[in-house]
Amino acid sequence: GADVIVFPEYGIFAPASRNELKEYLETIPDPKKTRVNPCDEPEIYSQRRILYTLSCLAKEHSIVLVANMGDIQNCQEHPQCPEDGVFQFNTNVVFDRDGTLLVRYRKERLFFELGMDLAREQQNSTFKTDFGTFATYICFDIDYERMSEVARWPTVDAIMFFCHVFEQIAADDHSPVFGKLGLLGNNATLMVSNIQMPGYLAMGSGIFHGEKGALSYTFNPDGFSKLVVSRVPKSDLSPMPLNASITAFSKDDTWEWEEDGKDIPLQCSRKLLNRTTDVYRDYCCMEENITFTLAKLEKDYGNVEACHNGFCCTLNYNTSGLNDQFYLGVFSGTYNHFNRYFWCEEDCVLARCDPLGSNPLCNVPDKNNDDFPACVPESQIYKRSCLSICIGKWR
Repeated sequence: GADVIVFPEYGIFAPASRNELKEYLETIPDPKKTRVNPCDEPEIYSQRRILYTLSCLAKEHSIVLVANMGDIQNCQEHPQCPEDGVFQFNTNVVFDRDGTLLVRYRKERLFFELGMDLAREQQNSTFKTDFGTFATYICFDIDYERMSEVARWPTVDAIMFFCHVFEQIAADDHSPVFGKLGLLGNNATLMVSNIQMPGYLAMGSGIFHGEKGALSYTFNPDGFSKLVVSRVPKSDLSPMPLNASITAFSKDDTWEWEEDGKDIPLQCSRKLLNRTTDVYRDYCCMEENITFTLAKLEKDYGNVEACHNGFCCTLNYNTSGLNDQFYLGVFSGTYNHFNRYFWCEEDCVLARCDPLGSNPLCNVPDKNNDDFPACVPESQIYKRSCLSICIGKWR
């Protein structure tokens, strides 16, 4: 059996207004102050159905269970208490094999979650199990330095990451599954659990290793929920088979799934496509207004460099032959996200780009016909945290 299972952000309850959320929120105690095992204390927790059920699932199956739920806490005496007298937090909970609550982590970076409150302080989200030490974060947390710092701690074996994330045609957000591993250093493992609603711009889950890359992942708007499974290598153990698999399931059936990409459309741009009619199958993504410096890959192999605002990226590559148009894109500047969130960003991106008018990067397809068995992006690193991404089809 599995050692750990990770559920997605907003998989148990949906984003909603502040008042609508209250029906689904439960008071989650702090496991750092007292031992908490809801399954062993039904007289206290049976009315907190989510907390109680998750604890009993972990205990019944002897599995570490990591899930996302809503926390509500009375706060009348707190100087920043909202008018309704409670704090509402987007919260990750981790239960040990016996149902004991190990961690209560409140999301520190909210993303258009007007019904939730920010965590009141920075938290330590690490926890120990009988098979390693881990940390857990939620969605928008990944765009900030704290998660990257913790991932580089030598004592942390992996990050358990939840998301309900927008898919965007941009340097760092086209897919959390493919792009974000670059933030985690060379030796960390990332377990990504994303809600499967491509019509709401959210899709893609997987298990990724800092050295071995993708161990098992799904990125397919086929309308099916899936369980992604893999053994995860550890540096202090001898090599072992990954035994990776994907199981699709519905209300009535389960079956083994093989990713073939046939349901992934050539385009996901909302500017080029009509609005979604089926949120579970109609895959769409959003463009961002970012201007890259572009350098086209003119040969089947070689070296290409591009610079933007004093930030330069170099790509050494080797292919068996280019059939599509690829560009190295470089960006250094302020990232404006829906005129609400702003941050500075430095990006190196390799992408297939089909021309649309005079702009080669206006139309970014989701498929390509070329392999990049050797692809090493390098950049000048001026800050402690820097993200480099290669987007392509890998062997």
